[in-house]
Amino acid sequence: MIAFLAGKVRIKEVPINVRYDVPKKHKKNPLAHGLSVLSSLIGFIGYKRPLLTFGLLGFILTFTGLVFGFLAFSTYYATNKLPFGPSIASALFLILGLLLIIAGLILNSLVQIMKVYQR
Repeated sequence: MIAFLAGKVRIKEVPINVRYDVPKKHKKNPLAHGLSVLSSLIGFIGYKRPLLTFGLLGFILTFTGLVFGFLAFSTYYATNKLPFGPSIASALFLILGLLLIIAGLILNSLVQIMKVYQR
């Protein structure tokens, strides 16, 4: 469907007949199938727009890390005791967010290089 949308092809829905009471059912349950479809969709979006996908999530996590860091620093400033939870959460979110931003930048560069060589 993503290839159809990229080619600006019109898509029309047509009615179908489905029977769910077949003797040999599908091997995946609906939840596992839905999660695999969601994973594939995120993979396609990450391939087409890596800076948007990874960069946006990275900025959100980095901002969350800064908020936790501010909470930890303000608590330390008020009580002279460093709170363990917000400090660890701040470090975790900051590292994860910055890694996602860097991954988005690298993947975006690779996609741009691939587009140049495909021409």
